[in-house]
Amino acid sequence: MSVPNPLELLMVDPATLVIGDNVRTTVDLDQDPEFVQSIADHGVMHPILADLHSDGTVVVVDGQRRTLGALAAHRPVVPVVVRRCDPDTEPDQATRIGEQIRSNDQRTALTHSQRAAGIAAMLDLGLSVTAVAKTASVDRSKVKALATVGASAAARTSMDDHQLTLDQATVIAEFEAEGDTHGIERLLGTSTFNFDYKAQQLRVDREERLARAAAEAPYRDKGFTIKNGYSWNPITHEEVLDDDGNPISLDTVEADPARWGVALSYTESWFDRETGVEVSEDDVDWETEEQPDLEPEEGLRHARTIETRRCWDREFHLLDPDDLDGSGLHLSETAKALRNRQMGRRAEPVAMTAEAEAELKEQQRQERRRTRELNKRAAVILSQLHCYCCDQDRFDADVSTTQPSIWSDFLLEILRRRVATVGPRRHG
Repeated sequence: MSVPNPLELLMVDPATLVIGDNVRTTVDLDQDPEFVQSIADHGVMHPILADLHSDGTVVVVDGQRRTLGALAAHRPVVPVVVRRCDPDTEPDQATRIGEQIRSNDQRTALTHSQRAAGIAAMLDLGLSVTAVAKTASVDRSKVKALATVGASAAARTSMDDHQLTLDQATVIAEFEAEGDTHGIERLLGTSTFNFDYKAQQLRVDREERLARAAAEAPYRDKGFTIKNGYSWNPITHEEVLDDDGNPISLDTVEADPARWGVALSYTESWFDRETGVEVSEDDVDWETEEQPDLEPEEGLRHARTIETRRCWDREFHLLDPDDLDGSGLHLSETAKALRNRQMGRRAEPVAMTAEAEAELKEQQRQERRRTRELNKRAAVILSQLHCYCCDQDRFDADVSTTQPSIWSDFLLEILRRRVATVGPRRHG
């Protein structure tokens, strides 16, 4: 039985092939060097389809890109499926175009995520990076990143659904490995040009959350209430007295954790550069920080003799100052006045004792310290707000995932303190 247009599989010099009219009007091999390298290393893996015309020319019907790639890779021969055409029924241009469209429609290229998953699978099978790069015709410098993405479900999805770059998808894989699903959501919701900045910001936030959780754990285990956010004029354990009128000790606080809250802040402390001993801020002449040639005031030390370290500072807050009956605890005169003011109660003025004056100075010192911390945090927030100024959508998206009350209370507190800072301002 005769078969029309019989097919032959031949090995043909690509330079002898004629590339006919093609629906793929442009082929830019410079944009795909890995394709050319793949043909150089492995040859043309899928035969080219061509028609042998009556004049002896072999015209490419399907495989224009493979033909040009073989020429660029200097391959001597390529596999070609040749159809011998009847001189009376040689295909016209419309027929060739239809075949080209159908041929391309029947192909589905690998997605970026599928390619990455394949790279990861080859490494898992024990192939070296070099072997994977050669086998898959992938740039060697990209193999590890592709494998990282290929092993991460979130990263693979992000490449296909959000058109992320390989580097950006690698960051998604990093966040998935850390279990930071919230961070992934934030990253996928940010603009591409701001991706790297947002990723670094989220890394810092995550590190601080983990560090805070580790710092809170011992107090939580003992039964203390963890105080989050800013507390307005709290009554601390330094302002609470025992039945004999003496300041209570930390042992007293530890013995009754249900009565106390713990506020932790990541703050600055100062230490002697040589001995490492902690130094009180009141012992430093802060004018010498900006004027290093200045001699410190008598009784104070030069700022260059200390170093600043970030560490967790804890403060115990009395949860209910009005519920002390039978506890053996009493508020100091300063604390009573503060509580009366908080509750809107009027109190008779009392002469300030030396002890009360010392307590007031300590309270003012703590207020100055809080003010410095707020100013530093304000600088960070103002920097962030600068980024938001031209991107309202980003601002709405970021603030909606936080607690709006914290933003408003925090900014109001900054304004309040900038207008009227408690006590003399020596530093900050």
